[in-house]
Amino acid sequence: MKRILVVGAGGRVTDAVLPAIAAAGDALELAGLFARKPRALVAAERSYDVRSLDTLTAEEVAAADIVYVVVAKPAVGRVLRSLRRFDVTRLHLVLETPVVLFKHLHEFGQVRAFGQVSVAEDMAHLPWLSLVRRATASAGLLGPLQSVELDRSGYAYHGVALAKALAGDLRVRAGATQRGASGEVRTLRMGSGVSVRWINPRDYASGSIRLTGTRGAATDRVGGVGYALTPIVRQDRCVGVALGDLEVEFEEHEVGLMHERGAGASLTARMQDMKRVGLQRLLREVAAGRVAYPALDGLDDMVVDYHLERLGRYVPNPLTSARGSARPALDFVLRSLARLRG
Repeated sequence: MKRILVVGAGGRVTDAVLPAIAAAGDALELAGLFARKPRALVAAERSYDVRSLDTLTAEEVAAADIVYVVVAKPAVGRVLRSLRRFDVTRLHLVLETPVVLFKHLHEFGQVRAFGQVSVAEDMAHLPWLSLVRRATASAGLLGPLQSVELDRSGYAYHGVALAKALAGDLRVRAGATQRGASGEVRTLRMGSGVSVRWINPRDYASGSIRLTGTRGAATDRVGGVGYALTPIVRQDRCVGVALGDLEVEFEEHEVGLMHERGAGASLTARMQDMKRVGLQRLLREVAAGRVAYPALDGLDDMVVDYHLERLGRYVPNPLTSARGSARPALDFVLRSLARLRG
């Protein structure tokens, strides 16, 4: 069993992080919960004491295996500096998305002090992604994927990560944003050629996902054309997902992370529940000693989103991509920023 320290006490911690750790069973043990100020909080009908981060001791750090930082984005650099008072060379650092903000890129170099680094991108570990991979395999129900539509089902850097996960491709070749009276439409072209159309704003309750392959399409939109991508519901809880005649069932401890919803709630409407299960799976990967979502991939998601939001266009180059051959150049830029900012 690995011991995990959590730094943060906001809504993400109470809604997802603490329930995910509890659901991880004998893989994880909460070794301490810290924030800027001490307090008490309740998550999943359990009470927790939150200590001030200033009270964390070297002995507690030495006895831990993982530290998960879940704080407001401007506070990430300060928290990392506080943790680096100790020997963190054997700790696996888990950073909440989006790693750092674009204007705080100079803080990214601090993660090198830790033994391993993962990003808590639960979208990359959604429990039904294995079903999509089976359906879009060369001999699968849908055939190799050609396009994805995220209709109000993506958000910022999470949307980039979801596009990558569905396409099975971490490389964004190009991206563009079009804004109109009815909202915003983003388009991504993945390195494999898969196109992603992504409609904002996010609204999981009414959103949907559509996958189109060489042999067919699937969607969770009620009445949509193609195979139905639907939750399997028993006693008002989602226990799995079906796509045509393909099914994937969740583990019992994962079902416990699903909130009770009406039987008619779509897959996208259950996204927050799915993300909670995805986070639990990610943390189990970390507990097993594996990097669950690399820091540079999380940084890449943020940079792509930044360009689409601010410039309306994304073109990968050595200064805007953390993927492949561009990584050394970006790494040099990050080191230089850190030196310039002291």
